[in-house]
Amino acid sequence: MKKKIVLMTVAVISGLVLAGFSNNGTIAKSSAGTITKEDLYEHMKEFYGGQVLEKLVLEQILSKDYTVKDGDVDHVVKKYQQQYGAQFNTILRQRRQNEAQFRMDTKLNLLIDKAIEKQAKITDEDLKAYYETWEPKIMVSHILAGSEGEAKDGGDFVKLAKERSLDYTTRETGGKLEPFGPGELPEAFEKASYALKEKGEFSAPVESTYGWSVIRLDEPAIKESFEKEKKEVLEDYVKGLATETKTKELVVEAVKAADVKIEDEKWINVNKVDTKRATA
Repeated sequence: MKKKIVLMTVAVISGLVLAGFSNNGTIAKSSAGTITKEDLYEHMKEFYGGQVLEKLVLEQILSKDYTVKDGDVDHVVKKYQQQYGAQFNTILRQRRQNEAQFRMDTKLNLLIDKAIEKQAKITDEDLKAYYETWEPKIMVSHILAGSEGEAKDGGDFVKLAKERSLDYTTRETGGKLEPFGPGELPEAFEKASYALKEKGEFSAPVESTYGWSVIRLDEPAIKESFEKEKKEVLEDYVKGLATETKTKELVVEAVKAADVKIEDEKWINVNKVDTKRATA
Protein backbone atom coordinates (compact mmCIF):
# COMPACT_ATOMS: atom_id res chain seq x y z
CA MET A 1 0.00 0.00 0.00
CA LYS A 2 2.79 2.42 0.87
CA LYS A 3 4.43 1.81 -2.50
CA LYS A 4 1.24 2.73 -4.33
CA ILE A 5 0.96 5.99 -2.37
CA VAL A 6 4.54 6.94 -3.20
CA LEU A 7 4.01 6.28 -6.92
CA MET A 8 0.81 8.30 -6.88
CA THR A 9 2.64 11.19 -5.22
CA VAL A 10 5.36 11.09 -7.86
CA ALA A 11 2.72 11.16 -10.59
CA VAL A 12 1.01 14.19 -9.01
CA ILE A 13 4.30 16.05 -8.62
CA SER A 14 5.19 15.23 -12.25
CA GLY A 15 1.98 16.84 -13.36
CA LEU A 16 2.68 19.97 -11.32
CA VAL A 17 6.21 20.24 -12.69
CA LEU A 18 5.03 20.05 -16.28
CA ALA A 19 2.22 22.47 -15.67
CA GLY A 20 4.45 24.94 -13.82
CA PHE A 21 7.30 25.20 -16.33
CA SER A 22 8.31 28.84 -16.86
CA ASN A 23 10.52 30.71 -19.30
CA ASN A 24 12.86 32.03 -16.62
CA GLY A 25 14.12 28.56 -15.76
CA THR A 26 12.02 28.04 -12.63
CA ILE A 27 9.96 24.87 -12.72
CA ALA A 28 8.36 24.81 -9.28
CA LYS A 29 7.94 27.21 -6.37
CA SER A 30 6.90 26.66 -2.80
CA SER A 31 7.30 28.33 0.57
CA ALA A 32 10.46 26.24 0.95
CA GLY A 33 12.13 27.64 -2.17
CA THR A 34 12.34 27.05 -5.92
CA ILE A 35 13.39 24.23 -8.26
CA THR A 36 15.03 25.24 -11.51
CA LYS A 37 15.55 23.48 -14.82
CA GLU A 38 19.18 23.00 -13.83
CA ASP A 39 18.16 21.38 -10.52
CA LEU A 40 15.89 18.96 -12.35
CA TYR A 41 18.49 18.20 -15.02
CA GLU A 42 21.21 17.46 -12.45
CA HIS A 43 18.87 15.21 -10.46
CA MET A 44 17.73 13.28 -13.53
CA LYS A 45 21.31 13.10 -14.77
CA GLU A 46 22.44 11.63 -11.46
CA PHE A 47 19.81 8.90 -11.33
CA TYR A 48 18.96 8.14 -14.96
CA GLY A 49 21.52 9.93 -17.14
CA GLY A 50 23.95 7.07 -17.66
CA GLN A 51 21.32 4.59 -18.77
CA VAL A 52 19.68 7.04 -21.17
CA LEU A 53 23.02 8.16 -22.61
CA GLU A 54 24.06 4.56 -23.25
CA LYS A 55 20.90 3.90 -25.22
CA LEU A 56 21.16 7.14 -27.20
CA VAL A 57 24.77 6.41 -28.14
CA LEU A 58 24.02 2.88 -29.33
CA GLU A 59 20.86 3.93 -31.19
CA GLN A 60 22.83 6.61 -33.04
CA ILE A 61 25.60 4.16 -33.95
CA LEU A 62 23.30 1.39 -35.20
CA SER A 63 21.06 3.82 -37.08
CA LYS A 64 23.98 4.60 -39.41
CA ASP A 65 23.83 1.07 -40.83
CA TYR A 66 20.28 -0.10 -40.13
CA THR A 67 16.87 1.51 -40.55
CA VAL A 68 13.97 1.20 -38.14
CA LYS A 69 11.01 3.32 -39.16
CA ASP A 70 8.46 4.87 -36.83
CA GLY A 71 5.94 2.48 -38.36
CA ASP A 72 8.04 -0.50 -37.25
CA VAL A 73 8.00 0.79 -33.68
CA ASP A 74 4.28 1.61 -33.94
CA HIS A 75 3.61 -2.00 -35.01
CA VAL A 76 5.29 -3.42 -31.91
CA VAL A 77 3.69 -0.93 -29.53
CA LYS A 78 0.25 -1.51 -31.07
CA LYS A 79 0.70 -5.27 -30.69
CA TYR A 80 1.28 -4.88 -26.95
CA GLN A 81 -1.58 -2.39 -26.62
CA GLN A 82 -3.95 -4.85 -28.31
CA GLN A 83 -2.73 -7.72 -26.15
CA TYR A 84 -3.04 -5.86 -22.86
CA GLY A 85 -5.81 -3.38 -23.64
CA ALA A 86 -6.51 -0.95 -20.81
CA GLN A 87 -3.85 -2.69 -18.70
CA PHE A 88 -1.00 -1.63 -21.02
CA ASN A 89 -0.29 1.63 -19.19
CA THR A 90 -0.56 -0.14 -15.84
CA ILE A 91 2.15 -2.58 -16.91
CA LEU A 92 4.38 0.29 -18.04
CA ARG A 93 3.92 1.97 -14.66
CA GLN A 94 4.93 -1.25 -12.93
CA ARG A 95 8.14 -1.15 -14.97
CA ARG A 96 8.67 2.53 -14.09
CA GLN A 97 8.31 3.46 -17.75
CA ASN A 98 6.12 5.67 -19.90
CA GLU A 99 5.23 5.00 -23.53
CA ALA A 100 8.05 7.22 -24.84
CA GLN A 101 10.63 5.19 -22.90
CA PHE A 102 9.07 1.95 -24.09
CA ARG A 103 9.21 3.17 -27.70
CA MET A 104 12.88 4.09 -27.27
CA ASP A 105 13.71 0.62 -25.94
CA THR A 106 11.63 -1.00 -28.69
CA LYS A 107 13.50 0.88 -31.43
CA LEU A 108 16.85 -0.11 -29.93
CA ASN A 109 15.77 -3.77 -29.75
CA LEU A 110 14.74 -3.69 -33.40
CA LEU A 111 18.07 -2.15 -34.42
CA ILE A 112 19.99 -4.82 -32.49
CA ASP A 113 17.86 -7.54 -34.10
CA LYS A 114 18.68 -6.19 -37.56
CA ALA A 115 22.40 -6.15 -36.76
CA ILE A 116 22.35 -9.72 -35.45
CA GLU A 117 20.24 -10.91 -38.40
CA LYS A 118 22.77 -9.46 -40.85
CA GLN A 119 25.70 -11.06 -39.04
CA ALA A 120 24.00 -14.47 -38.93
CA LYS A 121 23.17 -14.53 -42.69
CA ILE A 122 19.91 -16.42 -42.09
CA THR A 123 18.45 -18.44 -44.96
CA ASP A 124 14.95 -19.80 -45.64
CA GLU A 125 16.34 -23.29 -45.03
CA ASP A 126 17.42 -22.20 -41.54
CA LEU A 127 13.96 -20.82 -40.81
CA LYS A 128 12.10 -23.86 -42.17
CA ALA A 129 14.17 -26.19 -40.03
CA TYR A 130 13.51 -23.99 -37.00
CA TYR A 131 9.78 -23.84 -37.82
CA GLU A 132 9.45 -27.63 -37.48
CA THR A 133 9.90 -27.44 -33.70
CA TRP A 134 8.82 -23.82 -33.25
CA GLU A 135 5.67 -23.03 -31.29
CA PRO A 136 3.85 -19.67 -31.35
CA LYS A 137 3.58 -17.68 -28.16
CA ILE A 138 0.67 -18.20 -25.84
CA MET A 139 -1.12 -15.72 -23.58
CA VAL A 140 -2.38 -16.74 -20.15
CA SER A 141 -3.26 -15.26 -16.79
CA HIS A 142 -2.66 -17.03 -13.50
CA ILE A 143 -3.27 -16.87 -9.78
CA LEU A 144 -0.27 -17.93 -7.70
CA ALA A 145 -0.97 -19.53 -4.33
CA GLY A 146 1.13 -21.02 -1.55
CA SER A 147 -0.57 -24.42 -1.55
CA GLU A 148 -2.72 -26.66 -3.72
CA GLY A 149 -5.70 -26.12 -1.41
CA GLU A 150 -5.49 -22.34 -1.73
CA ALA A 151 -5.17 -22.65 -5.50
CA LYS A 152 -8.42 -24.62 -5.64
CA ASP A 153 -10.48 -21.84 -4.08
CA GLY A 154 -13.09 -20.71 -6.60
CA GLY A 155 -14.50 -17.29 -7.34
CA ASP A 156 -14.06 -14.37 -9.72
CA PHE A 157 -10.68 -14.98 -11.35
CA VAL A 158 -9.62 -11.36 -11.87
CA LYS A 159 -10.81 -10.31 -8.44
CA LEU A 160 -8.96 -13.19 -6.76
CA ALA A 161 -5.81 -12.46 -8.75
CA LYS A 162 -5.84 -8.81 -7.68
CA GLU A 163 -6.59 -9.56 -4.06
CA ARG A 164 -4.77 -12.82 -3.31
CA SER A 165 -2.23 -13.82 -5.96
CA LEU A 166 1.31 -14.14 -4.62
CA ASP A 167 2.65 -12.98 -7.99
CA TYR A 168 2.79 -9.32 -7.05
CA THR A 169 4.07 -8.27 -10.48
CA THR A 170 0.79 -9.35 -12.15
CA ARG A 171 -1.69 -8.62 -9.35
CA GLU A 172 -2.76 -5.24 -10.69
CA THR A 173 -3.42 -6.67 -14.16
CA GLY A 174 -5.57 -9.54 -12.90
CA GLY A 175 -2.80 -12.13 -13.25
CA LYS A 176 -2.00 -11.44 -16.92
CA LEU A 177 1.45 -12.66 -18.01
CA GLU A 178 3.52 -11.47 -20.94
CA PRO A 179 3.19 -13.69 -24.06
CA PHE A 180 5.69 -16.55 -23.82
CA GLY A 181 6.92 -19.51 -25.80
CA PRO A 182 8.54 -22.86 -24.95
CA GLY A 183 11.57 -22.68 -22.71
CA GLU A 184 10.73 -19.31 -21.18
CA LEU A 185 8.88 -20.40 -18.03
CA PRO A 186 9.01 -23.47 -15.74
CA GLU A 187 8.28 -26.67 -17.68
CA ALA A 188 5.22 -27.72 -15.65
CA PHE A 189 3.65 -24.27 -16.04
CA GLU A 190 4.29 -24.21 -19.79
CA LYS A 191 2.99 -27.74 -20.30
CA ALA A 192 -0.25 -26.92 -18.48
CA SER A 193 -0.62 -23.65 -20.42
CA TYR A 194 -0.16 -25.25 -23.84
CA ALA A 195 -2.56 -28.05 -22.89
CA LEU A 196 -5.39 -25.48 -22.71
CA LYS A 197 -7.18 -25.13 -26.05
CA GLU A 198 -10.24 -22.92 -25.60
CA LYS A 199 -10.06 -19.23 -24.73
CA GLY A 200 -11.18 -18.77 -21.11
CA GLU A 201 -10.41 -22.39 -20.19
CA PHE A 202 -8.87 -23.01 -16.74
CA SER A 203 -6.24 -25.51 -15.67
CA ALA A 204 -6.23 -27.62 -12.55
CA PRO A 205 -3.78 -26.34 -9.90
CA VAL A 206 -0.24 -26.71 -11.25
CA GLU A 207 2.88 -26.84 -9.09
CA SER A 208 6.03 -25.16 -10.40
CA THR A 209 9.15 -23.66 -8.90
CA TYR A 210 7.09 -20.57 -7.99
CA GLY A 211 4.29 -22.35 -6.12
CA TRP A 212 0.78 -23.48 -7.10
CA SER A 213 -0.95 -21.76 -10.02
CA VAL A 214 -4.37 -21.84 -11.61
CA ILE A 215 -3.95 -20.81 -15.25
CA ARG A 216 -6.54 -19.22 -17.54
CA LEU A 217 -6.03 -19.27 -21.30
CA ASP A 218 -6.37 -15.76 -22.77
CA GLU A 219 -5.16 -16.38 -26.34
CA PRO A 220 -4.43 -19.89 -27.67
CA ALA A 221 -1.22 -20.73 -29.55
CA ILE A 222 -2.39 -21.56 -33.09
CA LYS A 223 0.37 -22.66 -35.46
CA GLU A 224 -0.33 -21.80 -39.09
CA SER A 225 1.65 -22.43 -42.28
CA PHE A 226 5.31 -21.46 -42.58
CA GLU A 227 4.43 -18.73 -45.08
CA LYS A 228 1.95 -17.13 -42.67
CA GLU A 229 4.21 -17.54 -39.65
CA LYS A 230 7.50 -16.66 -41.35
CA LYS A 231 7.77 -13.16 -39.85
CA GLU A 232 7.18 -14.41 -36.30
CA VAL A 233 9.50 -17.38 -36.90
CA LEU A 234 12.25 -15.02 -38.05
CA GLU A 235 11.74 -12.74 -35.03
CA ASP A 236 11.95 -15.67 -32.61
CA TYR A 237 14.92 -17.15 -34.45
CA VAL A 238 16.82 -13.87 -34.21
CA LYS A 239 15.89 -13.44 -30.56
CA GLY A 240 17.23 -16.93 -29.95
CA LEU A 241 20.51 -15.83 -31.48
CA ALA A 242 20.48 -12.59 -29.49
CA THR A 243 21.71 -14.06 -26.24
CA GLU A 244 22.86 -11.56 -23.64
CA THR A 245 26.48 -12.50 -24.37
CA LYS A 246 26.02 -12.14 -28.14
CA THR A 247 24.30 -8.79 -27.75
CA LYS A 248 26.99 -7.47 -25.44
CA GLU A 249 29.63 -8.50 -27.96
CA LEU A 250 27.76 -6.67 -30.70
CA VAL A 251 27.40 -3.56 -28.53
CA VAL A 252 31.09 -3.51 -27.57
CA GLU A 253 32.17 -3.97 -31.21
CA ALA A 254 29.80 -1.26 -32.45
CA VAL A 255 30.90 1.27 -29.84
CA LYS A 256 34.57 0.47 -30.45
CA ALA A 257 34.21 0.78 -34.23
CA ALA A 258 32.41 4.12 -33.86
CA ASP A 259 35.30 5.50 -31.78
CA VAL A 260 32.92 6.93 -29.17
CA LYS A 261 34.43 9.67 -27.02
CA ILE A 262 32.59 10.81 -23.90
CA GLU A 263 33.30 14.50 -23.33
CA ASP A 264 31.82 14.69 -19.82
CA GLU A 265 34.09 12.89 -17.32
CA LYS A 266 31.06 11.85 -15.28
CA TRP A 267 30.05 9.47 -18.08
CA ILE A 268 33.51 8.25 -19.03
CA ASN A 269 32.50 4.60 -18.47
CA VAL A 270 29.34 4.75 -20.58
CA ASN A 271 29.89 1.82 -22.94
CA LYS A 272 27.88 -0.99 -21.38
CA VAL A 273 24.35 -0.67 -22.68
CA ASP A 274 21.75 -2.77 -20.85
CA THR A 275 21.12 -5.72 -23.20
CA LYS A 276 17.88 -6.92 -21.60
CA ARG A 277 15.06 -6.71 -24.10
CA ALA A 278 12.23 -4.28 -23.62
CA THR A 279 8.81 -5.89 -23.24
CA ALA A 280 5.57 -4.51 -21.94
